[in-house]
Amino acid sequence: MGNKLFVRQMKRTVACVAAAATVFSMNPAGLPYAGGQAGAFVVDAATESTAVEISTYEQFAAFAKAVNAGTAEAYASVKLTADITIPAGTTWTPIGSAANPYTGVFDGDGHTVSGLTASITAAKYSPEAPFGLFGKTQGATIKNLKMSDTSLTGASYAGIGILCGLAEKTEISGCTIDSSCSIVSDGALIGGLACMLTGSTVKDCVVAADIQLNGQAPSGGYVYQANGSQIINSVFKGTIKGTGAIVYTGGFVGINNGLIANCIYSGSMTAVAFTTCSAFAGEASNSGAIVNCFANGKFSLTDGSTGTATGIFRGSGNDNKVANCIANTAMEPMNLIGVAGNVTDCVFMEPSEIAAGNASYKLNGYAASLEDVEKEEYHASEWKSFVETDNGSLTFSSETKVTRKVTFYDTDNNVISGGSNFMEEGAKLVYPEAADPSYIAWVDSKGRIYDKNSVVGSEDLELYPLTEGYVDSLLNIKQVSITLDSDISLVYLVDPAVLERYQNATIVYRDASGTVQGASGLSKELTKTVNGKTYLYGEFTGIAAKEMTKDITATLEGTSDGGMTNCYSKAYTTSVADYAKRLIAMDGTSKVLKTLLVDLVNYGASAQTYFGYNTSDLANADFDDYQTYASAKHSLTGFTNSGSSVTNSGNVKISGRTLVLENRVGIAVIIDTSEYEGNIADITINVNGTGVSDVIAGQDLKPYGTNKYYGVTYEILPTKMDETYTFTVQVNGEASARMTYGISAYAYNMRNNSNTKLVALLQDIMEYGNSALNYWLAN
Repeated sequence: MGNKLFVRQMKRTVACVAAAATVFSMNPAGLPYAGGQAGAFVVDAATESTAVEISTYEQFAAFAKAVNAGTAEAYASVKLTADITIPAGTTWTPIGSAANPYTGVFDGDGHTVSGLTASITAAKYSPEAPFGLFGKTQGATIKNLKMSDTSLTGASYAGIGILCGLAEKTEISGCTIDSSCSIVSDGALIGGLACMLTGSTVKDCVVAADIQLNGQAPSGGYVYQANGSQIINSVFKGTIKGTGAIVYTGGFVGINNGLIANCIYSGSMTAVAFTTCSAFAGEASNSGAIVNCFANGKFSLTDGSTGTATGIFRGSGNDNKVANCIANTAMEPMNLIGVAGNVTDCVFMEPSEIAAGNASYKLNGYAASLEDVEKEEYHASEWKSFVETDNGSLTFSSETKVTRKVTFYDTDNNVISGGSNFMEEGAKLVYPEAADPSYIAWVDSKGRIYDKNSVVGSEDLELYPLTEGYVDSLLNIKQVSITLDSDISLVYLVDPAVLERYQNATIVYRDASGTVQGASGLSKELTKTVNGKTYLYGEFTGIAAKEMTKDITATLEGTSDGGMTNCYSKAYTTSVADYAKRLIAMDGTSKVLKTLLVDLVNYGASAQTYFGYNTSDLANADFDDYQTYASAKHSLTGFTNSGSSVTNSGNVKISGRTLVLENRVGIAVIIDTSEYEGNIADITINVNGTGVSDVIAGQDLKPYGTNKYYGVTYEILPTKMDETYTFTVQVNGEASARMTYGISAYAYNMRNNSNTKLVALLQDIMEYGNSALNYWLAN
């Protein structure tokens, strides 16, 4: 019922900034060099630990030899200062073994190790002791290293990882395996970064290796198997090609018992047949999770089918939770998930939506929705922000970015073409080109004004236009109704939240000419409850029966910014007759209410006819189809209380009475003071009856000829028209005259009046009173 608009609220998040440490080079005296080939020592200013600086292959080989011999105390921290090329024909022995794992800190400092070439057999490098640049690491750190021009082949059940074989409790970060690196597997268990992770962390890495699978053995673009480990902020952009059928293979992990979070798949994975495969995790029957990830690559069989237990984010099993992941619709018809279950809020998204910022907005906002325990479990504090690329995909930002959704509306509350965008917090607002040039500024739900110099704040924004002639549509009259107490009134309901956003909130009423007819200040003390919801309200009470077609325009007005900015709602214009017509036409309106409304407008039309007021626009002019609901024509007889009496006992006498038909139906009492010499202010008229206790004070009495005055009570409800009331005239508190009278008594006395317009009006008044009583009894 009425005009139902909505006030919007937004969420807040906060951006963070990271700082970097500086490294100073020095060569402390007295420290030994290993085999004469170790590089210079450096001190890391962030940790105050010494590091060996390596710039040649010979120094690099000496470092590897010392680790494998168990004599690597001097190499607790190593830093490359130049690219390293492993000479052709070198038989590489991985750095670290089961007997002597690497336990130090290795910082590639952005440099590249290239030229690693090997053919690996299971007899020498099994999955328990796999091959890689590093063999086994334990409690180690490997960071900021690139690998290039690597060519590895693996026989059946050999274990291979390009960077590392087996990483236990190791952190690998900022490392890249570029597209010139390749592995050919003839049944080996392989990973493009490492063969196996146990209790380890991989973050901020990129794998672009070319992996060819000639047999059916578990494999992964990053690792063959991850146990109690996590891969975060990382990208797979390489290729995995099965020359036949492949199994237990994932773009990130073949067999996942860990976490894959905030990662991007933009690679390619194809085969003749898939079983238990995925762009992220192939086999996922044990505990683990894949959360907040994005897929925008290729993942399909050569014949276009989907394979068995195959999905973009998870292959078989449902013990790996999958949540808040997005895949480009270009990857369809592949399913998002291979085996259903334990999946939350994962979707396909159109390329246009991704380019518009929908995907980054969804992914960047997910961490804020997590419980603290989930944030810790998913390492959410380490997540990087997603940003759009020029080719419509996503990548990671080098900075923490917070994206806000900004929506622009026109004056009709419709989203402007091109007006829903995602913008970085702190950036200048970009206004839609399609916006009407007359819009001089924009306002949000809190009344804050935005112009061409404004920036995106710390919350999503929904902005509405301000023009020279436009009013702020965020202030809303939520519902409009009428009240049929002693007065006919229009009632306007407003959301209580308006008092939190605006000061001096007021409903202003104007007539058709724009002249202010009144105003209602809103207050939390003045509320009405409708359908269980509490509203503030304002009431326009000046409507006479003859004015039911009079348009009243209500505008909700207020100030914001400490009174500096005036804000307005869109104007709401209606009349009593229009409101009644809309309500009658609604299917949900009860028959007894429809009868009341038809009788009401018939009463209004009769009042117009009787008073000769705006008779060219009668209130019931368009109600022919609804007259079947009207009450039967009242005979003005058969009233319960149609009698009247007057008793005069003092020097102020009752000399007459009549009905007053203004904005309310009232009973007027006329008194004669010709025998009274006192002050008129000492006279009162007390009115008493069912539901009425009114006092007409002496100062409210109006002259009515010589020595006569009249007073009016308007306290008689429509439901009480067939009631008798007692009017007692008192002078200084002493009774001087008494009358019993009621509206039905007046109607009965006038039933045979020659003025047919008056009789018709009285009939309609009494019909209206009866239907009001029936409605009240029914509700």
